[in-house]
Amino acid sequence: MKTCLKILCGIMLPLYMPVCSCESYDSVNEGVVSSEMKFVLADTGGFTKSSLTTDERALRSLKLMAFSQGELYAEAYFTTFSDMTLELDGDRVYDFYALANMGDVPAPVHEDEMADLAYSIAALGDLAESFPMSWSSKGVDGSSSSVKMYLERLVAKVCLDVDSGSTGLEVVSVSLLQTPLTVRPFAEGGSCSRNGETAAGDCASSADLSLLASGGTVSFYMFENMQGTLLGDNTDPMNKVPARISDAASLCTYLEVKCRFADGADREGDAVYRMSLGAHAVTNFDVERNHILSVSLRLTEDGVDIRDSWK
Repeated sequence: MKTCLKILCGIMLPLYMPVCSCESYDSVNEGVVSSEMKFVLADTGGFTKSSLTTDERALRSLKLMAFSQGELYAEAYFTTFSDMTLELDGDRVYDFYALANMGDVPAPVHEDEMADLAYSIAALGDLAESFPMSWSSKGVDGSSSSVKMYLERLVAKVCLDVDSGSTGLEVVSVSLLQTPLTVRPFAEGGSCSRNGETAAGDCASSADLSLLASGGTVSFYMFENMQGTLLGDNTDPMNKVPARISDAASLCTYLEVKCRFADGADREGDAVYRMSLGAHAVTNFDVERNHILSVSLRLTEDGVDIRDSWK
């Protein structure tokens, strides 16, 4: 029995992201092969972007793949999203996969190849127009009349604020380093960088630096990098450094903040602060897709005098 499956699409935002939200609206009447997509986002709170001015909500293309019994059954590529349908055998059960903003990606013949499917960029600028997103749903009855699709961005958002206190330091540059150039949307346990897949990433513009100096928060983007818990017995944030994770030292993403003593300060020279990113500041090195990671850097007189630490 052939059926025509309707796809209802929306973008999944971070559950604890206070600046935006979305809803999916099902306005499909019985017997009408069409779908309607609508996004509702709140004010972004004045965030500025440096290397990237990408619209987080942009949806430009979508590749949809349906597998049944481990083999590719149907696929379709969409650049408009008001009528996304697949013709399917209603007596089968399907696993669906979708890739957004990645072009017409060739579909693997066998479903077990999906875990290794990768999307790579040459440089950060390749994300300037839109962010890649993905979705999957397994065990869907082919006789279903519609399926709701919730796309997740494959990038994480790193937000930084800096309080220089009375140190006299001012921030002169901020960079994300060792960020992935490749993401695997359907990798078990999430995507992580491998050897040869990292590069210097997003960085602060002059507008960002001015915002930081005035006490504001700036944001940066990067592909997901799930390196895991690598220092399970560590209790001191000062020990979360590359020397203690030698096998993964070149794969874990870190934030580098360069500072300089302002004119008229009691001291002269530069200071550099580095922080390995993760779910928390002690043992973990995961930067998860579609999540916000917030970093607050508080500069102190004692911290200025530390010279023997990578951090």
